[in-house]
Amino acid sequence: MKVYDADHTRNIALVGHSGSGKTTIAEAMLFNAGVINRMGTVEEGNTVSDYHKSEQDRQMSIFTSILHTEWQEHKINIFDTPGYLDFTGEVIAALKVVDTAVFVIDGVTGVQVGTEAAWQFAKDFQTPSMFLINALDKEESSFEARIAEIQERFGRGAAVVQVAAGQGTRSIIDVLLMKYITFPVGSREMVVQDIPEKFKERAEKLHNELIESIAENDEGLMELYFEEGTLTEDQMREGLHKSMLKRELFPVFVCSGKHNIGITRFMQFVDKTCPRPSEMPPPPMASGNPIMPESNGVPVAFIFRTMAEEHVGEYSFFRVYHGTIETGMDLENAQTRELERLGQIYSLNGKQRDTVQKIVAGDIGAVVKLRNTHTNNTLRAKGTDYEIQPISFPNPRFVESVVTLKQGEEDKLAQGIHRLHEEDPSLVVIHDADLRQTLLGGQGNMHLDVAKERLLNQFKVAIQFKKPKVGYRETVTVQARAQYRHKKQTGGAGQFADISMLVEPLMGEFIPPADIQPRNVAVIETAWGSKIEFIDAIVGGVIDMR
Repeated sequence: MKVYDADHTRNIALVGHSGSGKTTIAEAMLFNAGVINRMGTVEEGNTVSDYHKSEQDRQMSIFTSILHTEWQEHKINIFDTPGYLDFTGEVIAALKVVDTAVFVIDGVTGVQVGTEAAWQFAKDFQTPSMFLINALDKEESSFEARIAEIQERFGRGAAVVQVAAGQGTRSIIDVLLMKYITFPVGSREMVVQDIPEKFKERAEKLHNELIESIAENDEGLMELYFEEGTLTEDQMREGLHKSMLKRELFPVFVCSGKHNIGITRFMQFVDKTCPRPSEMPPPPMASGNPIMPESNGVPVAFIFRTMAEEHVGEYSFFRVYHGTIETGMDLENAQTRELERLGQIYSLNGKQRDTVQKIVAGDIGAVVKLRNTHTNNTLRAKGTDYEIQPISFPNPRFVESVVTLKQGEEDKLAQGIHRLHEEDPSLVVIHDADLRQTLLGGQGNMHLDVAKERLLNQFKVAIQFKKPKVGYRETVTVQARAQYRHKKQTGGAGQFADISMLVEPLMGEFIPPADIQPRNVAVIETAWGSKIEFIDAIVGGVIDMR
């Protein structure tokens, strides 16, 4: 396979709510690029992306699949992410390393909670973004409703580039090209024609709105627009490109992934207009100077995902941020300071592997069977101090107690859960020594159910979930008094004390009773975030208050 530099690589993530059509769009992209000869379907369980049994059984994506195409002298790396909120960690990891987030919106159901969650993650990473409204061939779909909804939820920066030519057609109107484009059945090609008269008025209106949106975000283009009254296609494309990089505009495209309508044109836009790795800001660093994607520098790569595959071993997926990564190279793990020798390097399409001898800065690759390198680790040239800031995964939202079905398999369980956490840090194990229970925390029921399946299939340990035991702690709930008189006379100076103690819950400001005269107040912070106030009211004697 050819080696692609940072100017000839595109890294995109298909994100959005579950069922919006991300996997089908990825399948159409592979078909159009000639990677596959026939498009599979989610229903038949034969897509390139969803190749795990758990995904095929549920007819939904659970893991992010990393795919790639070679398209018009460029390599497009495609991250097909799950949309179900239980697998949020997969989406966050993808958005950490891509250069464009493509938000897939169902033309019927519109913006849903998974879309909004992914939008916030992309905003946090400042990832350039665009929208792809899917399934507009369906009778129930509505472009007008979807674009209004997108602009209401995500702002007026959503800039319309395409509209559907009508329900039941295989054509779209592209107001950037100002062309009427048809996508013949079973073909990888698109037929580009002049816009029919009946669509011209609407197309010109949208074309002018797009020009104005682009010009508003670029002073130079604004001057040209005032001088010429319009912008050329190249000027519009360049303006869109710059505005995407600054997250000022978010182009809106339309398609039907299932029927391969609009996908070829979408790929053309990704190729010509979406941000290049060479234009992106350097990744946030935990240590070392900022790095740019230069192929001639010292090698630095970030492991954003690990995944054990049957009959293969553990894949480590990485993005090269600096230099070139080659088969047989020795690199240092920034976290463990151990050297790792890289085996064969791959570019993947689901479970299919293309061998490559090297991956240069800006590109995505995978390697098998690293000894002690896991998700969030940085690999670097020995003697350098580069370390890329790790991904911040979400805390568990759902916790269950884990029990093995067979006695004596606790060690196998511990090993299996530890391995799963190394692959997916959003899956967290908690050992409760007080109550002698192992707790597994994740993002939801399905997240834990998938972990349960993987423990059985990969580590041959059967488990069941139980309701976690609660470690109740006693506390003061009402006021209480105690009194004790101490007397000690064994010769010499005697000891005498009349001790009174008052204990009550700390509810706002403490107002002492009339018979207590405080001298000092000591506040003790507890490990669980509360506090204890000790009121010193000792009188008539010399007593160490400690």
